[in-house]
Amino acid sequence: MEDPVQFTAALSEAYAVLPCPACQQNALTVDGGVECLFCGYKASADTAADDYVRNVLGLDRFRLEKDGGEWPIGFCPDCDWLACVHAKLDGYLCFGCGAQWQVGDLAKCGRCGRLIDSEKNDIPVCLKPDARDYFLNSATALS
Repeated sequence: MEDPVQFTAALSEAYAVLPCPACQQNALTVDGGVECLFCGYKASADTAADDYVRNVLGLDRFRLEKDGGEWPIGFCPDCDWLACVHAKLDGYLCFGCGAQWQVGDLAKCGRCGRLIDSEKNDIPVCLKPDARDYFLNSATALS
């Protein structure tokens, strides 16, 4: 986008603006698609999330997991895309639907490890039938 006024307006109207994994400019918009308004980078939600983690956060999946770390991309609790990035102090952002959460707003399912919205779920498991059944059967066995 060449017009500075249009560029600034588009950035201010976007749901989320991040550094671009291709050019590193703070112009990557996550708003009904993933696109950099500076260099034109476009990608699917899952590819953009992976590129962002590797090129902006500087993480290497093999090294991270080899050393006992956890890859910071999970399934989004809202849209179920494998594009929800945990950026540590900044919280979570889904590159699929643009949903955002603060640190502590999401938990992991006690059965399968998927991200769940703590405020929307009354039990610590996701809505997948096998996880919910496992939790309910375990709770029944304990009572």
